[in-house]
Amino acid sequence: MNSGKERIFCDLEDCERTYTIANALASPVRLGILRLLVHKSMTISELANELNVSISSISMHISILKEANLISVSTKPGKHGAFKVCGVFVESIVFNLLSERKKEGNIINKVSWEIPIGSYFDVKINAPCGILSEQGYVDQEDQPYVFFHPMHDQAQLLWFSHGELTYKVSNRIFHSNKVQRLILSFEVCSEAPGYNNDWPSDIFIKINGVKLYTFALSGDYGGQRGLMTPEWWSTSNTQFGELKTVVVTDDGVFIDGTRVGKENLSSLQLDRGYFFSLTLGTEKSETKPGGMNLFGKKFGNHNQDIKVEFEYILN
Repeated sequence: MNSGKERIFCDLEDCERTYTIANALASPVRLGILRLLVHKSMTISELANELNVSISSISMHISILKEANLISVSTKPGKHGAFKVCGVFVESIVFNLLSERKKEGNIINKVSWEIPIGSYFDVKINAPCGILSEQGYVDQEDQPYVFFHPMHDQAQLLWFSHGELTYKVSNRIFHSNKVQRLILSFEVCSEAPGYNNDWPSDIFIKINGVKLYTFALSGDYGGQRGLMTPEWWSTSNTQFGELKTVVVTDDGVFIDGTRVGKENLSSLQLDRGYFFSLTLGTEKSETKPGGMNLFGKKFGNHNQDIKVEFEYILN
């Protein structure tokens, strides 16, 4: 059965990771949350009502499950502000107590780093557009040349009506190890004047020029200040986005835990040369206003830039 979810392996050699996952499961409430989310995605308030637990307590349990990478949490706009929707991220968890995988050279290791949103190496965008650092505007807004300004690498929020940004990612891990999963995550929303929670946009993601998937965003989110957004940035403007998680394995492409494509680690030729390219963008559409806001760790709801993780086996 292919349910579109991922499998997690735990080894005693990786005590920290195994403890994090075991601790996440060591709670009747958290097990109850997983039991409910197996059937459908639910908001935090829905989970609280179903389990007869306070929202503050549910939020704490959700944070533990999310830290263990057992669930996904997405922020959605609503009539009374943003709310969080939770979904199961994995299909099964395997605890390998006998360490047979070590004998076979199959211990799963992980390495991760973050790519600043302003460190793109290629850009093709159209106005309206702009770049903000943590302190203010980087040059004049609505002029595409700002994306070539010497300070563009300090970007913490950037936006454009349509176009694309391309980043280079080192592929050193692929040259000396067997990579099991490539995990990418980033915070993004549509681009409207000011903000507009009902402003749909289609955002695409490419690796090495191959389009993996186009996912829909419902709006340019505002109405309340983003958790990381500086006080000087007006609340009449964009405040936060959705955290999207893209996973590539030998079995295909997964976005927010759902299998969406057949491209895989092999077909994308990720071990070619010294790097692979990652492209995020949006196209003009007659039915969707579109545009894109991309958030760094100093803006939005999530304290991260573009996060890249590799899970691999030592050769």
